[in-house]
Amino acid sequence: MDRSAACTEAASGTKINSSVNRTEFLNSFNFIVPTSKIILDIMDCKPIVYKVSSGYLYPTIKAGRMFCLTLLTALFVFVYPVSTSADEVKLLADNTLKYQGDKITLADISVPQATAKCQGDGKSWPCGAKATLRLNELIKTSSLRCTIIQKTDAVSLARCSVGEIDLGRQLVEEGWALTVGMESEYIQAEQEAKRTQSGIWRDEFSPPDTWRQYPDTALNPYLDLLCSVCATRKQSRNQ
Repeated sequence: MDRSAACTEAASGTKINSSVNRTEFLNSFNFIVPTSKIILDIMDCKPIVYKVSSGYLYPTIKAGRMFCLTLLTALFVFVYPVSTSADEVKLLADNTLKYQGDKITLADISVPQATAKCQGDGKSWPCGAKATLRLNELIKTSSLRCTIIQKTDAVSLARCSVGEIDLGRQLVEEGWALTVGMESEYIQAEQEAKRTQSGIWRDEFSPPDTWRQYPDTALNPYLDLLCSVCATRKQSRNQ
């Protein structure tokens, strides 16, 4: 079947004429997914074969160009949520980031203040600076994607990922953040970091359990912990 005949199989059954240049069309999506590999023949209206993570989508509908274009657009909208490049993400303080113009705080974790010092064996070391450095490294390595959990005019709570990495979980696993809340999904990761004495846990650091409790307002622990928890923690080893 030649190209003209293949493209007459639209739902309306009428021939759809188009001057769309396939190369130009695909290039127009480069700003969205610069490294994606797309196997597509819009001009011949062949089925779209699109790789998604470790699996594949295999639409088998064969239709006219307009339908192909519509389907491709839908794939980009639903498969690729909005992400922010590393150059557009800025660490403001502790676990608070500037993301797409908004201030967001990473949910369920607390990162030591950049100026915080941790104590062990009678000595102090810059645990806050090291935690801040690690967070900066993570958000600068790849595009950041965040899902807002609770939005406010000041600071919104969010869960974020960098590539395939859950940002909060990674920081907790490495010992550069602590879980907030008794039911955090990162509790097990924190226990492992403590067992291996990773990050701030290297000196058998042991914070009191009371600071984990959530006040009535979900945002309050973040506003309070950013200012006070590290001062409490560095003394907790002797309590």
